[in-house]
Amino acid sequence: TAGLLAQTVSYPIDLARRRIQIDGFAYNRNYGNFVQTLISIYKSEGITGMFAGMSINYIRVVPSITISYLVAEFIKESSVFDRLHGEKAIDDDRSKAYK
Repeated sequence: TAGLLAQTVSYPIDLARRRIQIDGFAYNRNYGNFVQTLISIYKSEGITGMFAGMSINYIRVVPSITISYLVAEFIKESSVFDRLHGEKAIDDDRSKAYK
């Protein structure tokens, strides 16, 4: 849920960034700076325009967050994590012996 909230809050900023990037290729530019772009989107499309396409973004983000979480949990529970953690403990013991 934190990932979805972060996506919702930052989506208008990302939308403005994309519009400015696309506008950079046009001969007759529609957008100026970042603030002017947000104002232009709001005036022409309203508040819903600030979040246009966000449902597709959710469809993309939810699986990504889920996969990241599952991989992190798998590594944490696997022997790979134990071996890495154990090696660090052995290295710490060796460094204490030389002090």
